[in-house]
Amino acid sequence: MYINEVPQRILETLGPNIKLLFIFRNPADRAYSHYLMSKFNGFETAGFEEVMSDSQPLAAATSAENRRFSYKERGYYGRQLKQYLQLFHKENMHFVLFEDLISEKKKEVYASILDFLQVETYALDFDIKSNVAKSVRNPILQKIMNQTPWLSKLAKKLLPDASKRKALRKKLKNANQKANSGPSNKLSPELREQLIANYYLEDIKLLETLIDKELSHWYSRK
Repeated sequence: MYINEVPQRILETLGPNIKLLFIFRNPADRAYSHYLMSKFNGFETAGFEEVMSDSQPLAAATSAENRRFSYKERGYYGRQLKQYLQLFHKENMHFVLFEDLISEKKKEVYASILDFLQVETYALDFDIKSNVAKSVRNPILQKIMNQTPWLSKLAKKLLPDASKRKALRKKLKNANQKANSGPSNKLSPELREQLIANYYLEDIKLLETLIDKELSHWYSRK
């Protein structure tokens, strides 16, 4: 959604009648999760509040490097969705909230998605935990694997088979990871409230009108 030229490309490639599924997460939580991923992969060294206070104009979406650090801008869902509504019919869009997908309502939400897509019901195991928060055992090794072009070139010479290189890389990365459910993986209520007030409140209220869903739980004091 964040990349400005994508809606037009979708229209030109797939036509005006495709179905579009949008999943929205509280923008402050989304930004923090994005930040933790960049930090985990060794791309980010600055503090979260510091990067959120930086100016990140939408024009930055044209740069692959800037997209990696677009923590704040990706959360402006309202202005992004407006671009899609200018090109596609709203009846071909389905809007889901991330928190509903991980709540007691997840089976109901899943059923609504299947109904929207007009596909047959398929049983899922909703007890599986996926995309669990992780931390690295050795940050230096993680940074080398993610940011060292010469290592990729050497690996290609030593192991020409791309599938074997990918498998080896995956084993090394997995060995250098451990599950992390500590407090550092959760955004504090105080900081979340501050970020919403400083950056996202107006856009969230725009989104409410566009998707016909109340989102006050994103911005109201608990």
